[in-house]
Amino acid sequence: MREPRLKPRELEALAEVVGERMGLHYPPAKWPDLERALAMAAPGAGFESLDDLVTAILTETATEERLGSLASCLTVGETYFFRDPKSFSALERQVLPELARRRAAAGVLRIWSAGCSDGAEPYSIAISCSRALPLCGSLEARILATDIDHSALDRARSAVYTKWSLRDMPPAVARDFFRAGGDQRFELRAGIRDKVRFAYQNLVAADQMRPAETTNVDLIFCRNVLMYFSPQQRRVAADGLQESLAEGGYLFVAPCEVAGELFPLLELVQVAGVFCFRKTKPPPRAAAALAKAPAQKPPPHDDRPPGRVALGGPAVPAATSPERELADRAAAAATPAASVLARAQALADSGRTTEALALCEGIATEMKLSAPYHFLRASVLQELDRQDDAAGALRRVLYLDPDFALAHFVLGNMAWRAGEARAAGKHFATLSRILEALPADSVLPASDGTTAGELQAMVRDTLGRR
Repeated sequence: MREPRLKPRELEALAEVVGERMGLHYPPAKWPDLERALAMAAPGAGFESLDDLVTAILTETATEERLGSLASCLTVGETYFFRDPKSFSALERQVLPELARRRAAAGVLRIWSAGCSDGAEPYSIAISCSRALPLCGSLEARILATDIDHSALDRARSAVYTKWSLRDMPPAVARDFFRAGGDQRFELRAGIRDKVRFAYQNLVAADQMRPAETTNVDLIFCRNVLMYFSPQQRRVAADGLQESLAEGGYLFVAPCEVAGELFPLLELVQVAGVFCFRKTKPPPRAAAALAKAPAQKPPPHDDRPPGRVALGGPAVPAATSPERELADRAAAAATPAASVLARAQALADSGRTTEALALCEGIATEMKLSAPYHFLRASVLQELDRQDDAAGALRRVLYLDPDFALAHFVLGNMAWRAGEARAAGKHFATLSRILEALPADSVLPASDGTTAGELQAMVRDTLGRR
């Protein structure tokens, strides 16, 4: 393995700057990836060497434009047209017709694709609008697409794609909206290309001037973006998204990003089999109180089994009328949630896994806001030999709590069994870092009493048998 050129303190400082100025989260386990990405990016950003680039970043002499050019190497820009077909089916069949009816008088729909990469997503939205809106009367769709990567925005504006980007598009649709060129390139027709405006936007820069089109938006797509932010950055980005949404508007995120705790002002709804968020009209003061509420601490004496974590709910300070009512509802949700999880765990422990899963699936949406819930669901899915679904639930655990030790342990073992040594190594390396920071006798959440020291020994034993 190549020895790192940069010192740990330099990597720590770089990760902090990249996080603050670009919204990209690089924990210690990913510092080697950060160094490799910066080394690749240096020539394209106009620096003769990695050292010159590092100096410019740490001395704050690198301009925003130069930092923006680094995003191509620091972000995952892989995308394609109509990624997640179910979401676009729901968009065309239900969401766009509904919005068109409600916005008929205004004559305009405002749409925002946040984190648009090379433009495949906003152009897919434009194609969906061209197919759905003519059936709903005379309505114009104005689409804004933003990203932090300047080079990706340039590629998006060119609207030229390879066959690989069109791989999930029906041939008839490709013929209708693209013109084939040389070298297996396909150029989007002007009628669709002209519907989208592209602009630079950093979702986690709370003090940055935002494009005017990001206010009072009817539809926002922000998929596979939030997962790359730190918890603090995720909070900033989520606040900006829900504030931008108009009343009755919809927000589409990736399935692994559907965390209700991120969007307290929005309602999680199911549309044509797809989960997304919708902005209803709660009492304004009550909504603000819920959004700012601290996490509720568990009571000093409870009936939870040792080593398990009950599902907490937001605690809202005492207030008058609407705030008090909302606080009572939020606090009341915690008790039944913990009770349901305890019953589901008991069913799973007794081998009644199908009943346990049904109980998990039936839990109220607002209760599905904690990592322990998804970890229990993953355990039940594993027992039912639904490994892919279990892995998805475990990834949701880590989205909500990146330091959830047992989720890393299980995902590491699953990766080993699948022959994915690199992925397994990443999970076990992260797990070792988490466990080393804990006292050996500390009991891990959702572990039936397993301590950090015991799990560390299990990891060593597991790796020793590989």
